[in-house]
Amino acid sequence: MAGALFFLALTTFLVFKVLRQRVRTSRLEQEKLRLEREKLEAEQATLQENLASKDRELTANALFLLKRNELIAHIAERLLKAKPTFRQENQHVIQGDGARLAGQPR
Repeated sequence: MAGALFFLALTTFLVFKVLRQRVRTSRLEQEKLRLEREKLEAEQATLQENLASKDRELTANALFLLKRNELIAHIAERLLKAKPTFRQENQHVIQGDGARLAGQPR
């Protein structure tokens, strides 16, 4: 009888240890998954910030190019309007380059 009681106590103890280890392992896995999710969220936030920064940079560059093109077109238009006041030998240069800058055919 004492042997059976000892065996029952030992079995109960071992089952308790196994279950406790499983709970501990499960908690560790959950913690690992939580940390991985937080890491992914942080990486996603960083990528979103980088994308927003690149988008602002691209917009600024596009606006700069637009303003530059407007300035070039304005200068070309003024050159073409002022062409009659230039010497005859320089008028063909103004006609070709000015028209090309203004986006007009030669």
